Amino acid sequence: MNFLNNNKVMVLDTEYDTNPKRLLSLAYIIYENDNKTKKVLYVKHDSNIFKVNEYGESFKYHKLTNKFLNENGSSLNDVLNEFNNDLEGVKIIIGQNIMTADIHMIRKEALGLGIWFDKIRLKLLSIKIFDTMKAFKQVWNDKSASLDNIFRFLTGKEMKDHHKALDDCKNTFKCFKMMSMDTKYNFSHQNLNFSEDIILKLLSIKRQCLLCKNKMLLEDTGYKLKSKVFSINGKNYVIINSEYLDNLDDGEICKKCLNNLELMVKNDQDKLIDIVKIKVYDEFVNKFFTVTGKIKHKIYLKSKYSDKDEIKKLGGKWDGLKKSWYCSIPEGDTIKLKKFKKWLPKDIII
Repeated sequence: MNFLNNNKVMVLDTEYDTNPKRLLSLAYIIYENDNKTKKVLYVKHDSNIFKVNEYGESFKYHKLTNKFLNENGSSLNDVLNEFNNDLEGVKIIIGQNIMTADIHMIRKEALGLGIWFDKIRLKLLSIKIFDTMKAFKQVWNDKSASLDNIFRFLTGKEMKDHHKALDDCKNTFKCFKMMSMDTKYNFSHQNLNFSEDIILKLLSIKRQCLLCKNKMLLEDTGYKLKSKVFSINGKNYVIINSEYLDNLDDGEICKKCLNNLELMVKNDQDKLIDIVKIKVYDEFVNKFFTVTGKIKHKIYLKSKYSDKDEIKKLGGKWDGLKKSWYCSIPEGDTIKLKKFKKWLPKDIII
């Protein structure tokens, strides 16, 4: 928790109407050393373009009437520019479902005003963004991760004034602090992942599958051919249609193309035993290929039949040959590994 004492921290919450989604209020509390700044900025929209639907479902929660917003609100331009100014020096932003809800909403309105790319987005790129909902769901995927439920689960008390902007900020921060002191919760920085971020990522990619020609992200697993035949325990495994891989000397193929490859399995008398997809013998892939990119480790789980639905929901897979459930964990991904903690073999240390 020391990092909170040495950084300018903002806890953020928005309220918005739906159909269409439009920002109604922007609330945040800024913590800096022993100082605390609270703000609620209400938006006064042009009534010829947008009005709150006071009979809609979302109104039941935000309860912001057109009359109230007209009397207490400022123009969208003034609200977002003030928010942009207050972002100056902020090192950490904390929120509940912050990327999907709050920042998505801010981005939409900022795009319309032409101040997203050269102002707000530039500042957000240098700020660490933490999400209480995501951190909670990674540990308790079977429980509701709404703010009031997280608050109740952590404190044993009912949350007061839910959907009142500053109260939601205050309670989000309380949940964040409690979770930060518990080692089972892991807060990872939430990267901006909007269309412009995806396009920039694709433009920067230098890798390409030599079979399907699809682009491969830098962290994607790739496979460089090193052998077309592998033998073990009196059986020979041969890649079928291996001539298509002859041009892989200077390249690699993607996971999808790898999974389409077949193996011919023969005994030591060269008699056919079986023909299967290479993914069936996943543990032998590194005998045929050098694995590149972000390596995933296949870990077999110690589970019961009754655990299958829960494991499958978490992303676990069934190995029909070994008759066992397993998980594929990217190297260093302790967050994903923790999801399978109760089924991990004893030699796996998180």
